[in-house]
Amino acid sequence: RIQYCESAVFQNTPFELSHELLIVGDTVQRYNGNSHTVTIPDGAKIISEEAFARCNNLKKVILPSSVKHIRKNAFEYCRSLEHINLDNVTLIADKAFYCCSSLAASCIKLNKDIFLRGDPFMNTPVNTAYMTENGVVIADHLLLPKPPCDKDTWEIPEGIRYIYAGGYKTVKPLKTVIIPGSVSQIDQLHYLFAKRLIIKNPKCHIECDKFTPLEKSVLKKGFDIFIETESGRY
Repeated sequence: RIQYCESAVFQNTPFELSHELLIVGDTVQRYNGNSHTVTIPDGAKIISEEAFARCNNLKKVILPSSVKHIRKNAFEYCRSLEHINLDNVTLIADKAFYCCSSLAASCIKLNKDIFLRGDPFMNTPVNTAYMTENGVVIADHLLLPKPPCDKDTWEIPEGIRYIYAGGYKTVKPLKTVIIPGSVSQIDQLHYLFAKRLIIKNPKCHIECDKFTPLEKSVLKKGFDIFIETESGRY
């Protein structure tokens, strides 16, 4: 019995195509049906990459409480998808629901401990509904930072715990970006284009693109990074 399986290991093989809903171990690998509603059986824990990609007829997905992870691009281009219960899911990866143009924010209820990696709801009405003056904010995640265009300093509000800077867009570089102590992780830091970054949480986990190391993408662009603690700034 297979207990663990990497993403899409059987992609485009006769074995995959012979199953309407292929589940290997605890991972939903691929759906090949045409139903409007799909119910995932209890015991499944992971929805694999592209498992439901481009399922144009799919309108509703019912997940059991056992499903905890939805991987990258799992439901991309499911343009008819209107409802999926995410109450028990704890991790949704980047672009998991990319271009699901019928998915409304009113149909999304998220676990209070959810971790959204990257921008899971890119190009969906969900992002539009959660747009604020600082960008898209979903469950304490700042996913598409939107700095002020009429100020030199941007202070991100306290309470945000995760920032995905990959969607950062600004007309002009800011002089200072102040990141509050509540932020515990920043992805794609090199997109936060400012001359000074003040990060108030010294334990904040920072990630840059693997092809653009921090010292090349940030420091060599003239950035000054300050780590602020109760005893001072460094």
